[in-house]
Amino acid sequence: MKRRISLPFFFAMAGCRNRCVYCDQARITGNWTAPSPEEVKQRLEKLDSPVEIGFFGGSFTCLPPELADSYLEATAAAPPGSTLRLSTHPLCLTPETIRRLKGMTRATCPVSCVEVGISSLDDEVLEACSRGYTAREALSAVERLLQENLHAGVQLMIGLPGQTPDSTFHDLRMLARLKGPRSMDLRIYPCLVLKGTPLESLWESGRFSPLQTEEAA
Repeated sequence: MKRRISLPFFFAMAGCRNRCVYCDQARITGNWTAPSPEEVKQRLEKLDSPVEIGFFGGSFTCLPPELADSYLEATAAAPPGSTLRLSTHPLCLTPETIRRLKGMTRATCPVSCVEVGISSLDDEVLEACSRGYTAREALSAVERLLQENLHAGVQLMIGLPGQTPDSTFHDLRMLARLKGPRSMDLRIYPCLVLKGTPLESLWESGRFSPLQTEEAA
C-alpha cells in the first residue's frame, strides 16, 4: 500500500496557554508566523492526490473557535481522501471542543489523529516545566478522545527537569492501561536546551543537566 504523503503546516506557539521552560517552536522550526487559512487553502488547491494534512506546533484547539473553524474549513480544498492530523494542549480538549471537531470534519477533512502534548505524567515534573496542568487532567483529555472514537496520539518527553527513568516508565505504563486494546500513537522527544529559553538559564546555573545522547537513546 502506497504511503500517504504528509503535508505539515506549523503554528509556532499559536494558541499556547503559557510558556513552557524548554520551548521555543519558532526557533526550532524557523517559522515565526502561522499561515493564514487562505494560504492553507491555496496550498491544498494545488494538490492532485490525497495527503495527510498536519496542523502542528502551538495548540490548535486553543485557538479562538472562529479561527480554528476557518482552518478546518480550508482543508475542504484538499483532494478527496485527504485527512487531518493536529496537535494540541490537554486543557483545550473539552467535550464541547471534541464534538465541534467531529462536527466540522463532516464537511471538511476527517481527523486521522489528535496528538496531545503531555510531556510527562509526573505532577512535579509538569510543575517544574510550567506545563499548566496535572497528570489527571492530561489523562482525562486522552480518554475523552478515545471515548469519542477519535484516534489519539500522545507526545511524551524524556530528560525533563526533575524527571527520572522510573517516572518515564511509569508514564508509559499509565498510558498502556488507559488505552487498553485501543490503538494510540506515541511520540517520544528528548528534552534539549534551546537558546533564550528559561531552561537555558537553569542549565547555565547548573540546576539542570540534559541527557547525553547515549542516555536518551
